[in-house]
Amino acid sequence: PRMKVLISGADGVLGSDLRHILDPTGDILALGKTGMDVTNVERVFDIVSKFHPDVVIHCAAYTDIDGCEQNPAQAFHVNAMGAQNVALACLQHNAAMMYISCDNIFDGSSATPYWEYDYPNPPSIYGKSKQAGEQSVLQHLHKWWIIRTGWLFGRTKPSYVRDVLTLSNEKKTIRAAHDEVGTPTYTADLAVGIRELIKSPFYGIYHITNSGACSREQFAKDILLAAGRTDPVAAISRADLKGRAPRPAYSVLNNSIFYLRGFKPLRDYREALAAFVKDNHLMEPPAPARPKSLPIK
Repeated sequence: PRMKVLISGADGVLGSDLRHILDPTGDILALGKTGMDVTNVERVFDIVSKFHPDVVIHCAAYTDIDGCEQNPAQAFHVNAMGAQNVALACLQHNAAMMYISCDNIFDGSSATPYWEYDYPNPPSIYGKSKQAGEQSVLQHLHKWWIIRTGWLFGRTKPSYVRDVLTLSNEKKTIRAAHDEVGTPTYTADLAVGIRELIKSPFYGIYHITNSGACSREQFAKDILLAAGRTDPVAAISRADLKGRAPRPAYSVLNNSIFYLRGFKPLRDYREALAAFVKDNHLMEPPAPARPKSLPIK
């Protein structure tokens, strides 16, 4: 039988790639905020009861980290209560739920990649609201996956990759923190990992990112290199970025459980970045060749 999958937040950076990558595998209902506002509990229950999914992949979230800091009520309404609404609807209709979480649930004080077993200690309202969403899933369901991932980039805007290239186009100085380390992750690669995982009975918490790790400064350099550009990157400290919600200084995730369950590791982030730049035609066109001067006869 074809698997019925409901995707919330389907207009977001991960949701839109999931929609494309899952399509052949089953019956997909992909809804953005206008289709299913997860803070509207009646609407969530109504959709789940009518569609009767086998799996709900819950991507909908308020992901503006600085915005969450300014609007804590909104952050918890969407990220915690929204997740709880979806979990309760899954409970009522015996659906499995996949909750997309993030690296911001860790405080960044580790010197080694975070395991699934490490204790969360979110430094920001965003991280706290995402952890509260995880708790809702754990409390209500027995068929669930929690996926924690890294610095996402994909086809839909905005993303750090596009921000760096926009600054380069506008010939503005690119400043990036040398002391904020994580793993850039291409949503198309993550979506493939998710597609394999929802076919399995291996419920639980998984860290899934591309392989490798870098600072924001190094990532900006890698982006420019992938796009064939030569702009300099000014290294700054995280402390120089004023008025910004706290982020973990180090948020690299250890993906071992994903591999130990027999799933294929995601490729190195630089390889993924090169593919993304090529797929989205973000390469700098080569400079036009100067006409050769003809010899004077």
